[in-house]
Amino acid sequence: MLSFKDIPCYYLKLRWAEMLSRDFYNKRMKDCGITGRQFTLLFIIKYNGGSSLSELGDMMNLDRSTINRSIQPLLKKGLLEDRKAEGQRNSSIWLTERGEEVFDESSKSWNKAQEDFAKLYTKEELEKFDSTLELLKRLEDD
Repeated sequence: MLSFKDIPCYYLKLRWAEMLSRDFYNKRMKDCGITGRQFTLLFIIKYNGGSSLSELGDMMNLDRSTINRSIQPLLKKGLLEDRKAEGQRNSSIWLTERGEEVFDESSKSWNKAQEDFAKLYTKEELEKFDSTLELLKRLEDD
């Protein structure tokens, strides 16, 4: 198996890191019936007291169409509802009662995933990881 050091392309390294982290969390969320991204969406909506698609996109750094595609399965499962008032242009996405239940149930798996992630690294490595992620913010300015 290739190592990150063997890959000369930074973009490919970032894509690979994203895939590894997504799979890590999705495996731990499998029994909940939602993905890591879906849990994060539920989290943001819950703690914002509802969100527009634009707010969700800004928080997750995703474009509006990707956010819209991401919430569709949650709307179909009855975990979210759009409380957009008639004539209102922007969606107002909220957790349903069932969405609250699924969020509460899946929080246990999410917290366990966070613990599992942290156990893979020393405290110093996690601090370095956070510092590296801060450095990646430079990509926004370019």
